[in-house]
Amino acid sequence: MGVERALFVTNMYPSQARPAYGIFVQRIAHAMEARGVEVRVEQIHGDSNRGDYYFARSRVAEACNTFRPNVVHVHFGWSFLAAATRAPRVVSFYGDDLNGIVRAPGRFSALGHVGIGISQLAAVRCERSVAVSEALRKRIWSSRARRNCTVVRDAVDQQLFTPGDRTTARRRLGITDDRLRVLFPHSLAQATKRLDLAVAAIAALVEGGTDAELWIVNAALPGEMPEYYRAADALIVTSETEGGPSCVKEAMACGLPVVSVPVGDVATIAEAPGRAFIAARDPRALANAIEAAIDVGKKDRSAYLPEYLTLGSASRRLLRVYDEAIAARLTASRQR
Repeated sequence: MGVERALFVTNMYPSQARPAYGIFVQRIAHAMEARGVEVRVEQIHGDSNRGDYYFARSRVAEACNTFRPNVVHVHFGWSFLAAATRAPRVVSFYGDDLNGIVRAPGRFSALGHVGIGISQLAAVRCERSVAVSEALRKRIWSSRARRNCTVVRDAVDQQLFTPGDRTTARRRLGITDDRLRVLFPHSLAQATKRLDLAVAAIAALVEGGTDAELWIVNAALPGEMPEYYRAADALIVTSETEGGPSCVKEAMACGLPVVSVPVGDVATIAEAPGRAFIAARDPRALANAIEAAIDVGKKDRSAYLPEYLTLGSASRRLLRVYDEAIAARLTASRQR
């Protein structure tokens, strides 16, 4: 069928002030452009002004009139409110849109419930949808909408995220000691990332005789992150909820062993037995897994990312989803 132009409607996209915000949307846009698809981005400033999800409708309509996209790709469920267009639509779900916004473990905000409702509507009204994990796809209420949803996990740029020498990476980052470091590259502003559990796991690790520290990194520029993965000894994920944590895939591409609680799509790491570990939400269980991961990392720091988690694979799958959305819109038009 062939897609020449795609309009991205997104509430998250990198800026000078927030260079890592929505970096995965930018990377997939570049991957689509590498496949010959012209991509235009219409950004919604919903993070600072919820009303822009509605008021952006005029900007999106104007973009559709002038750019004439073959498909409109909506990123994050809330963004669907801005995509009032006759063009075929694809919506990508990333986590908080279908899971809800959690203020603290077990406590959903009222706004989170509104977002879930908007996302469920988007899943039904858009021709096709994409979820970053199978667990997230299963959150869609409508059985028909679930069937029209394809799992395309957040992908990794293999040109940027590559293995490297641990000592060299530490020197570049100005680290002079050789202490074991367990990387925690998550936002401290989100209680659901469960910093408390990660801290408890490291405490249990130290109590067991391993001299290690929790290395909190959440302000590095996107292009700097590969060095942190190379310099660390293991990655830990303790989140209460996730869609598909990018840090897990990036760590795999850089050869860093991963330890995670069962959340989101981290079951992916089961494809790398002995290189990555899933542990119960218990400090001692996590500590044991970290210890095993560190031992493995001392012997093998080669990349172990599955091919289907690369940007090239993700962009191919998205093109198929775009074609399906266009075909579905044509079929619906003929039936009217």
